[in-house]
Amino acid sequence: MINRKSIIALSTFLIGSQAGAAEVVQFLGQSVPTQMNAVLTPAQITAAGIANPDDYACFQMDMRDPASGNVIGFGVDCLIFHDVPGQIVNGNGLANGKAFPNLAGDVAVEAVSIFDFGEGDVIVTSGLTSVRPLLEEFGDGGAPARTHISGSIPDPSASSVLLAEGEFSGSQGPARVSGALAINSAGLFFDCLWILDI
Repeated sequence: MINRKSIIALSTFLIGSQAGAAEVVQFLGQSVPTQMNAVLTPAQITAAGIANPDDYACFQMDMRDPASGNVIGFGVDCLIFHDVPGQIVNGNGLANGKAFPNLAGDVAVEAVSIFDFGEGDVIVTSGLTSVRPLLEEFGDGGAPARTHISGSIPDPSASSVLLAEGEFSGSQGPARVSGALAINSAGLFFDCLWILDI
């Protein structure tokens, strides 16, 4: 049986050691509210350079291998609204761009994302993410119908990593996300594909 570590080693050999190896994971499922200090220790929060952990709204869900669908740990997205020049956020998101009634329109969030693989293997990243409504019934994924798409494409020369421990200790590199959310009365359903180029 080929495990994740073997795949990383093979990828590194094939594409060259200087390129690093990418972890591809998926945050998938109905989230449950949590707090940053419930999943990271005070020492980890300090080491990651996060000065205001209580200002973030955090959501925890399964983290899966997208190829097999197997649960490989858990993910946490901690979000805070980020100002968009020239646009004003109201109670329903931005004043423009709403495709679904009573849901947030175009917004930008600062995301601190936590990838916990178990056994002390943890990655924490940060980045600015755009969130926009999907057009209802056009590629919305079915049940639950995704209401918003989200994405962040970092500068490939920059690192998104705030903290890397265990197997990933010392790792640096960009983190890219392409995802979708279902925002409804049940809360937030996440369907986000990550490429951690570390």
